[in-house]
Amino acid sequence: MIWFWDIGTPGWIQAERGRERSRIRIAGRDHHGFFLVKDREGFSAQICLDPPARRGESVEMAFRTGAAIALPAQAPYRAAGQRESAAARQLQEDGFVRVGAAGRGFTTANGAPFYPFGNNQPYLITLSSEEQNRILQRMADSGMNTVRVLISDCWFAPLPGVWNEEAYRRLHRTVAHCRAHGIRVIACQEQSNRPAHDFFAYANALLADSLIARARMVRRADPKHPITLSHGNPRLLRGRAGDQVYDYWSPHTYDLWINGPEISHHALLLVESLRRALPGRPRPVVIEEFGISEGADFPEAMRAEHIRQFIEAARHRGAGSLLHWWEMTPLMYRIYVDASPYRPRPTARLSPFIFPSGKSGI
Repeated sequence: MIWFWDIGTPGWIQAERGRERSRIRIAGRDHHGFFLVKDREGFSAQICLDPPARRGESVEMAFRTGAAIALPAQAPYRAAGQRESAAARQLQEDGFVRVGAAGRGFTTANGAPFYPFGNNQPYLITLSSEEQNRILQRMADSGMNTVRVLISDCWFAPLPGVWNEEAYRRLHRTVAHCRAHGIRVIACQEQSNRPAHDFFAYANALLADSLIARARMVRRADPKHPITLSHGNPRLLRGRAGDQVYDYWSPHTYDLWINGPEISHHALLLVESLRRALPGRPRPVVIEEFGISEGADFPEAMRAEHIRQFIEAARHRGAGSLLHWWEMTPLMYRIYVDASPYRPRPTARLSPFIFPSGKSGI
């Protein structure tokens, strides 16, 4: 086993490499799917298990091997002859998203203002088409237009020098489903780095140079999409050659309900410290992850009020957008419906929830 995610999320295990025949098929149950890597020496299997219902329970998975079958061709964005949805056609008309001239927000290619409004679905790629469409439809119904997904090295390159074709097929399929629902995708690629010999002296410099090199590689392959940095240190890239490659900042922020400042003040700190942290031009600041974890100490009303305060603060303090972290309840979706910048409507405000620190307003 290489690693296992928390309860309530799919968990990935990787089988040891076996010296079996290289032409092999695996079928199983109780999983969202598996990625199979074949080479001259044998095979490795990465299997995404369904989560247990409660902590402490286990999940059994049965699988069998059989004769080889050809891998299916890469799925197209839409099947031949299938009508494209109205939401997908609107995305096509709007074109690529760009950073606005003032460096505060974003516009579409036709010049219309665009405010990314959504949440994170880090494991979306691992889910079935039915599960993806259910999640994406709920997001669209709540006024969301953006989803952030995780692209993990262990999925796409599970072994050194080996690329996982099934993972790439799933990525294309996931983007196609998002497009059909009118939802844009922020792809988050995890950055892994070699350890520094003197961590305290060189860690920041090595990390900064590695991040810039990765961004330049992405820019050469795809010059149209904006590139972001999910980091909150305004000094991380300062003075490093090539720091202009990044188009906007995407800090993550948690724990405010316990030991942080007022949410409005914190949003202002993030925006003002990062917007002009790099030379040449100001850059938008997207609060890419925020939220309160699910648990008995954090009732739904508290978590929903936390979202409402962050959405209001992000607007007042000039953030380019914000994305809630993953777990959502019906009340939390309602907050998004009421706050959507694309669905203005008068609505009754929720009763203020008083946080343990006594803070209630932004």
